[in-house]
Amino acid sequence: MPVGPLSKLKATSNCVPLVDGRECVVRRKIAADNSCLFNAVGYCMHKSHNKAPFLRNVVAREVAGDPQVRAWGAWGFVLLFSL
Repeated sequence: MPVGPLSKLKATSNCVPLVDGRECVVRRKIAADNSCLFNAVGYCMHKSHNKAPFLRNVVAREVAGDPQVRAWGAWGFVLLFSL
């Protein structure tokens, strides 16, 4: 039986308490603008919805600067999900 401070919290569409009642998972809406991954990471890391362009540029720079990663990228995500 959960005994944490959130054990009596009822689940909503924005908050779901963990089984032990010590914490809850909060849902945050992120723009579906083809940068949702970068928006989500930016929010988790910096609590900002404005980091997506910066994070996208960091990843693009790293991929462009590494021939092995760039060559792997040509295979697409099919390879990633078929492993």
